[in-house]
This record gives sequence, C-alpha cells and structure tokens, in this order.
Amino acid sequence: MDSCSPNLTASCQRVCTHFEALSTGHDSDDLGQLIFVLLAEESIGGACLHRLGLTMDVIATGSLGSPAADSAKNFLKDNLGRDDLITIDQEDSSALIRTHQSAAFAGPTWYIVLRDRASIIAKKSSDGPPISSEHLVMAMTEVEGFVKKVLQQHGIQHQDVLQSLDRIESPVCALDVDLTLNIDEEAEPLVKSETACRQQADSPSVTNHVPQQKTTSKPPSAEAEGSPEYHRRVHALLDANLNRAREGLRVIEDCARFVLCCTETTSRLKTVRHNLVEAELQLRARHPLIQLRDVESDAGTCLTTTNEQRRSNLRDIVTANCRRMQEAIRSLEEFGKLVDGQFSEACKQLRYQTYQTEQMLEHRLARSDTDMKSTPPHPSRSRIQREALLNDSQLYVLMTEEFCAQPWQQTAEAVLTAGADVIQLREKKLAHPELRRRAAWLRDLCQEHQALFIINDNAELAVDINADGVHVGQTDLAVADVRKIIHQDQLLGLSTHDPIQLQEANGLNVDYVGVGPMFLTDTKSFEEYSGPAYATQAAKESTVPWFAIGGIQQHNLAQLIEVGVRRIAVCGAVLAADSASEATHHLKRQLLSANTRN
Repeated sequence: MDSCSPNLTASCQRVCTHFEALSTGHDSDDLGQLIFVLLAEESIGGACLHRLGLTMDVIATGSLGSPAADSAKNFLKDNLGRDDLITIDQEDSSALIRTHQSAAFAGPTWYIVLRDRASIIAKKSSDGPPISSEHLVMAMTEVEGFVKKVLQQHGIQHQDVLQSLDRIESPVCALDVDLTLNIDEEAEPLVKSETACRQQADSPSVTNHVPQQKTTSKPPSAEAEGSPEYHRRVHALLDANLNRAREGLRVIEDCARFVLCCTETTSRLKTVRHNLVEAELQLRARHPLIQLRDVESDAGTCLTTTNEQRRSNLRDIVTANCRRMQEAIRSLEEFGKLVDGQFSEACKQLRYQTYQTEQMLEHRLARSDTDMKSTPPHPSRSRIQREALLNDSQLYVLMTEEFCAQPWQQTAEAVLTAGADVIQLREKKLAHPELRRRAAWLRDLCQEHQALFIINDNAELAVDINADGVHVGQTDLAVADVRKIIHQDQLLGLSTHDPIQLQEANGLNVDYVGVGPMFLTDTKSFEEYSGPAYATQAAKESTVPWFAIGGIQQHNLAQLIEVGVRRIAVCGAVLAADSASEATHHLKRQLLSANTRN
C-alpha cells in the first residue's frame, strides 16, 4: 500500500504523502514527523492524539525529535496553523506521486508494518475500507515495537485510543442517551447483511410481483418518533450536514487565506472549523452516524440547479459557500436538539461566528482587486496631486510584516486611520505573486485614506499596479535607470546617509530623499551614522522634501524637532508597538505641534 492507494481516505492519503515527503530514514525523527502531520492535517486520528495529550505544543518541546519540533514551532508561530509548511503544491504533489509510483517508496520498516496493520483494522471495522487516519493511529498503539513504546511514554495506551475513537465493543456498555426507542421485536432488522440484500434482490417474489411498485412504494414509516427508522434518518441527516458544513468552511477558508490574503479572517474561520470538528467528534463518539450513511439511495445526490454550476466571480463563490455552511449548521442546530443538547448549543454558537466572518469577508471583497478576472487599470493620481500630498506629508511608515506586532493588514489599517501620510511596502523576501497582491491591497487602502503608496526597490511592480511611486537605496538601481521605467507622474525617492550623498541627490531627478540614520536601528545595520547633525545640514541644503529616518521613537523625536526635522520615516516605532494606532497618533501629534509653532 503506497500513499496513492485508492483504498485511503483523502485525509489519510494527504497524511501519508506529506509524511513520505518529510521522511529522512531516521526512525525516531520520522515518527515525530508522522505524528506532526497527523495533527497538522486535523485528521480524526490526529484529533484523537490531541485529546489524549499529544499536542502540537508537546511536539514543539522536542520530545519527538528536533525535526518535528521545528515543524511544530513554525506551525504554531502565528497561531494559524500555517499549513503551507507541510502542504505540497498541486504540481509538487503530482510530481511526488509520480515519483512514488515509479520509485515505489516504502519508507521505514515500522511504517510499512503500521500501514499493513491499518489495512487489516480497516477491513475488520464496521465502517470498513478505505483506510483512515484513525486506523493508522489504532495500529500505532497496537503493533509491538518502538512506536508503541514512544506513545506509552507519552501516556497513550491502546485502550485509551479505542475509547477516544469509540471503538470498544461491549454488549453491556450503555450510552447515556435521553431517548426512548420503541422497537418492534418482530420487525425486520434495520441493517441487513450484504448476502441478505442480494437474496432479496434476486428473489422472484420481489422482482416479479407488481414491478411498478418499486418506484412508487413508500419508505419505512418514520412517523413514530421512537422508531428505529426515525432515528436512522435523523442520524443520516446530521452526518450529511456535517459534511456540508465542513466543505463550505474549507472553501471560504481557502479563499480568505490564498486569494484574499486575509490573515484575521483566516484565523477566525480556522477556529470555527476546529470547533466544528471537535463538536462532531464528540457527537460521533455517542452516535453511529457514518455507519448509517447511504449515498446511493440519497435522492438529493441527483438533484442540481443551473446556478449550482455557475460561478461568475469570487464573490459568487464566497456567498454560495457561506450560505451552504450557515444553512448546514442551522440544520445541525435544530435536529441536534433531538439527539444531543450540547452539540446543538455548540452549533448555535458556531452559526453566530460564521455571520461575523461573512461580514469580514464581504468588507474585504469590497476592496479586493482579485476577483479571479484581470484587474482593470487602477485610476491614477496626477503628478500635481501626488506632489501636493508629498509636500503635506509628515509621517512616512515602512511596512514590513516581520516587525508587526499584529497582523500586517490590521496594522496598516491602524496606522493610516491614525494619520500616517505615506506607506512604503518594504518586503525583500516575498515571492512576486504575494508581493503584488499585497501591493494592490495597500494601494487601494492608501487611496481610501488619501495617503501616498510607495514601493521599495521595484520599479516594474510600481508601474504594474500604478503605485504613487518607488523608493530606492544607494546600492539599488540608479535613479536615471529607474526614471526610464516608471511613469512621469510617479514619484521617486532616494535614501541618503551623509552630506555628500545629499549633495549628489540635489543634482538628481528625485522627488524626495531619506536622511539618516538618525539613531541606532534594529531594522538596518550601519557601521556608523551621521545622527541629528546630519538632519541640521539637510534642513539647510536639501532642495526637495526630506524625511529623517533611523531609530526614531517617541522619546527621541523632540531632539530631532529641535534641529529642524518636520518629516520622519519610521518602522518599528509603530509596527512593533502594542497599539500601532496610538503610536502613530503620538508621533503625528508631535509633528503637528512642531509645525504649529513655526
């Protein structure tokens, strides 16, 4: 059995594929990675281990090897799970699968034994094949060897796993269900064996007796609320709507994360999905939902509408799946009252959470330029408008995600609302598609707040998304070459670090200059810095607007104002603050006060 086997559930196939991609051949490290992937995949098996105390936080301590610890720490880093740390892109996944098919990846011996045992467990289980992650976890605690011993060291016994997965078969184990079942002892069994079904289908008394009644006969009566058929149908309904809710959640979470790049909404959706999975696991532990699943006889699988097959844009996808998710959760809430009051109440709270996230998505879509269609040209400010905004600017913020104490989009909105005049996107490590998405988003946000949007050291991108300008350093592309790339109405800024560079900038075709560093800074390293004395000279000699930069904080801004500074550029002073809004407000207020005195 390899990771591409059709006898694996989709979740288990992803677990196996990701583990095989991470496998190094070192047994203890590989086991840690397998458990990491089970947890990261949010599989049923992984949820079982999590409930028994083997969590991502435990892995991060290094108890299952350094590689797994590193993976777990990265996974937990921003509390979003960052699935991309282990998710294999579609192209890479296809290549990996082809490699496994051609190279017949086997993996460590213990892994082969576990898969074989999982296959046997799946065949013997009531729900039968395909093999799922829970079968794999059961095998991990059942097969004698170092895997079982490691789990025992973490306090996980085979009996614990069976109890967590509700796999213990006991004729005297009664469930605490607040229902009365009225069962007719002479009635036919609800679930017939496969042989009995074939015999009934082949029986002449069935096939030859009034064949028209096959399509018109009524299903077993479910009018009596205590009847077994009644409960079977309610359980089947809950199972179907759990699937619908999870599917809708996954679609809009993927949209928020990969298309809209909305960190906060992605985090909220992930929390909702985790809570739904937890409620589902508790419900399935008490009620046999999956055993009653009957896709073939479900009349709804054959029904569809024209609108279901049509999606014109991103908003259509989000709206359709929000409705799908909310309707399914509402159905779970109502019918859950017949089975499990706690489950119903959990669904009610989840439904309220989905309304909030839908509002967040709608707000984000209103500004988005990623409607799965080519973006029309963005309306351009004129040269005169941009120069006027530049001349009035006092506070220039350099936006770099790694320095943000809060999610970068939330931080950007906060600083602009609090009065920032210019935003520069400075990200040296982002891939171009993501950099472009962020640039377009920030451009629109700055337009809303009547602020300038500048891109650091990427003239082509500035032209592509029609930013207000581009900023370059002393070691970047020469000013003359940048001017050949950007439009005439776009601004060009240049960093200077001493009086000589400032004099040279006066002779170049630039619209503003950065002057610094004023103080020691955490964002850049300099062997020496000119300090406030350089600002004094810039105030006398610069022929264009200039911004003091480098290590500027609330406590030292007054010193710069005394030597003539009226414009500043900052990064960590606002991004790393507990409240970016308050930090921006305080700096802007000091600058406004200095201009008023003049």
